[in-house]
Amino acid sequence: MSLMNIFQTVYISNVTELFNSQCFSSLAKKASDKNSLIGVTGALLFIEGYFIQVLEGDELIVRDLMASIAADVRHTRLKIIMEVSQEERDFSGLAMGAVSLKRLNSNDIKVISRICRKRSGENLNSTNDIDSLSIILDMFKANKDFLK
Repeated sequence: MSLMNIFQTVYISNVTELFNSQCFSSLAKKASDKNSLIGVTGALLFIEGYFIQVLEGDELIVRDLMASIAADVRHTRLKIIMEVSQEERDFSGLAMGAVSLKRLNSNDIKVISRICRKRSGENLNSTNDIDSLSIILDMFKANKDFLK
């Protein structure tokens, strides 16, 4: 019996003026409701005018969801920074965890901010970028208990 491959993608985007922090809870709730219906799990962070989101599930479903997200007017300059296929979900049980900045330390926030500020013309390929992305994903995974 073969294991199902889970497709995971991570993107960063700039938030437009049409979105503010008061909208974040509502957005995360709607995303959670939709994702639970289509079998997608992940986490979403809103920080300093940026979204960073991890989505995982069936590849076709995640890619369709990404197309919908890319068309959303609440953000621009969406940049996919990672796509992988793996055997297990990292966010099992979380249709859409919303990361709370109140629970992050200042070093985590600095790492996230640095990655978010990369312009779309720049590649995330330096050792520092890859290390920073790994730190962000590890932080998301380690704090699944407060992703609500």
